[in-house]
Amino acid sequence: MTYLIGIFEKMTTPEPLVKEGKKPVMRSLVTITTEDGQRGFFDIRENIIKDISSLNIKQGTKVEIGFVLMGSEKEGRTYNNLFINYIGHAR
Repeated sequence: MTYLIGIFEKMTTPEPLVKEGKKPVMRSLVTITTEDGQRGFFDIRENIIKDISSLNIKQGTKVEIGFVLMGSEKEGRTYNNLFINYIGHAR
């Protein structure tokens, strides 16, 4: 896992992610901006959505995230997917 400190900018409205034969899970996309102005767009799932709410993380909150890169290939196209596995208030 890679750690990063930045500013929580926004989160899309959570929506169900449906995969055949599996229980739907909620997903969303968050934008984090680093101190040098770089913006990252990260996928999150139900547990992180709940953490954001319970930690009262809002736009402008300085956060530390832990994320993983999970590349995939579908129908001849390649994707770099960034998933947040940890989020908390940065010091």
